[in-house]
Parts: sequence; C-alpha cells; structure tokens
Amino acid sequence: MPLNMQSIFDIDILSDYKFHAARWNGEHQPLDLFTRDREDWVDWNRWRGQKDDFNRRHIISFIDVYQERWIWLFGGIFEVIARQQTAGRSYTIASCDRGSDLIGRLKIHLEIGQGKSFCLENLIEKISISEILKEPYSGAPFTGFDNVVLDFTALETIIRTDRLD
Repeated sequence: MPLNMQSIFDIDILSDYKFHAARWNGEHQPLDLFTRDREDWVDWNRWRGQKDDFNRRHIISFIDVYQERWIWLFGGIFEVIARQQTAGRSYTIASCDRGSDLIGRLKIHLEIGQGKSFCLENLIEKISISEILKEPYSGAPFTGFDNVVLDFTALETIIRTDRLD
C-alpha cells in the first residue's frame, strides 16, 4: 500500500472531513501559536467566521509552515461536536486519537489557493507526504548568533518552551 494521507489516517469516507488550512490571520502565524501553546492551537480550530466553514463531522488540520513554500504541518484531527450560530470560538470540538503520534511531525506538500477550509475529497490527490520528523516541531532551529533575528513572539516561544538550542 502506498504511503498517503488516506492510508496513514485510515480515512474511509472523505466527505466526512474538512481540510483546515491554518495560515496567517493578519495577527498570528498558527505555526508560532502551535509551538508556543498547544491549547491556543486547539482554540484556533474552534474559530468560526460568518460562514460555517467546518460543516462536516471532522476537521483534519494542517498548519502553514511559512518558511517553506507549500509545506503544511499536521496539527490534528478533531471531531465537531456542536456548532453555534455566532462568529468566534463557536465550534465545540474533541481531539481524535487517530494520527495523534504524528501531530507536529507529519509534513505534507500541497499547493492550494486562498481560504482556510476545503473539502478533503477535492484535495486528497494533490497531497504528498513531504517528511515525518523524529520529534514534534518546536520552532525553527538555532543557526548561530550571527543569524539571530527574532520577533517578540518567537523569543517568547523559546523562553516558554525552555528550548536548549
């Protein structure tokens, strides 16, 4: 069996899933949020705009690795338990165990347009596995003092997570 998303996550019914393409929202990079605080990351998946973007049973969530073009980091699979009608943190979700060992480790290549929510069946053939990291992603590696250019968010993440590198 070839290594692909459908086999890795044992997805039978593609139409049960919305693909969440988490990307810059004008204020935060979700990749930085993911490395800084996993609870904040889960909250990111509860967000509902004016539309009911996550209108299926499951959300399969991927984070834009903004330093690498068209690379996305797996952020988890969530079951949508309830949907409120208002904008804000209006989805009640539960983390699924399926694929939990790959959260922060599985990177895929996918070229998609603007938007944050896509029907998985429309993307599945375009997705290729890029890499599986040994350890969950914890931020960009330290490349030496001569190359340090950090914004406050990145510095805060390093201090909060006690990164040794």
